[in-house]
Amino acid sequence: MRVLLSESSRSDSHSQDRGDDGELGETHNKEHIFLFGGRGPGGDVATANLYDPGARAWTAVGGVKKPPKRSSHVSVVFEKVFVHGGLSGDTVLDDMWMWDGEEWSQVKYDKATEPMPARCGHSASAWVHKKHKEPCVFFFGGDTTGRGGSSNDVWIYSLKTNRWKHVTTFAGNAPTPRFGHSSCVFDSNWVIISGGYSGGWISNYVLSDMHTYDLQANCWFSVELCGMKSTTCLTHLVLISPTRTVFSFGAHDPETGVGPVSSDVYRMSPLITYVSFAALRNQVESMSEVINLSFDSQSEGVGRAIRKVDALMKRLETVEKEIEGLRTANEYLTRQLEAVQGSYQKRMDREDYDDDEEADFQVNDDR
Repeated sequence: MRVLLSESSRSDSHSQDRGDDGELGETHNKEHIFLFGGRGPGGDVATANLYDPGARAWTAVGGVKKPPKRSSHVSVVFEKVFVHGGLSGDTVLDDMWMWDGEEWSQVKYDKATEPMPARCGHSASAWVHKKHKEPCVFFFGGDTTGRGGSSNDVWIYSLKTNRWKHVTTFAGNAPTPRFGHSSCVFDSNWVIISGGYSGGWISNYVLSDMHTYDLQANCWFSVELCGMKSTTCLTHLVLISPTRTVFSFGAHDPETGVGPVSSDVYRMSPLITYVSFAALRNQVESMSEVINLSFDSQSEGVGRAIRKVDALMKRLETVEKEIEGLRTANEYLTRQLEAVQGSYQKRMDREDYDDDEEADFQVNDDR
C-alpha cells in the first residue's frame, strides 16, 4: 500500500531523498514502513529502507541480491513485500520481486499462463478470495511504453500458484485508460480506482474520476463523488479498515494546471448497497469463480468448469420458464377477472332496469 510521511517525520531520516515514485508498503507487523526504489537526484535507485514511526528513524535494509533500479513501480504486502514492474531508465519492466524481511528473490511466473506485459505507473491491490482463501493481486492500467502509453486492462495474479489471468470479459464500462493513478481494496469486495493521467495527442491530461470494480460480480461501476469539486484529482488512496473510510492525501485541480500538487487530505465514506447485488452475486458466484478467478488449467478442472456452467445455465432456463408460466397465469387471471367484472356489471345494469320498469308499472297502476 502507499503511504506518505510528513516532512517532520523525515527530520531524523537516514534515507536518501527520492524525487518521485518511491513505492512504500506497510510491513506485515504494521510497525514499520517499507520504502523501495524511486527516483533520486542521480536517477532511479534500488535502495530499500525501513521506517520506524515510534523511533522516527530510517534503517537501510539490503541482501545478497537486489532488484534492478526502478521508479513508477508498484508494491503490495502479503506477509512478504512484492514489487512489480516500473521504469528503469528508458526500459519498462515486467519482473516481480519478493522481500521476506531478510533477502530479496525474484518471483518466477508459472509458464502455463501468459504474464502481464511490462508497464509502469500502474496500480496493484491485494486481496484474499473469500471462497478459496487464495491471495491475489489485482493489477489495473499503467503506461506500457514508458512515454505515456496509457492502458485500462485488468490482470489478476495468484500469489499461491504464480499464475496470471487476463480479465477480458466483464460487465459495465471500464475506466478511461490511465497511468499514475491510485487504488485500494474496500471491504474485500471492491477495488477503487481514482485519478491518474491519460495520454493525449499533444500532452497528458489529468483524470478526476473514480471507479470501482466488483471482484465477485466481475463488474465496473462509476462512482459519484459528493461534496467536492468534480475537477479535483485524488491520489494516494488508503483504506482505514476499522472505520471503513478511504483517505486521499495530495490532490490538485486540473483547471489550474497539473501542478503543484497540494497537501489536501480528503476523507470518504463509500455508500455501497449490498442488498442490490446479493442475489446477483449468489447466481454468478460459481461462474465467476471458474472463469474469472480460477487458475486451474488442467483438463479435469476444465471439465468441472463446463459442468458447473451447464448446471447454472439449466437453473437459469428453469427460472425463465417459471417466470413465463407466472406471466401466462397472470394474463389468464386478468382475463377471467375482466370477464367476471363485465358479467357483474351487466347483471347490475339489468337489475337497475327491472327496478325502473317495476316503478313505472306501479305509477301507471295508481293512475
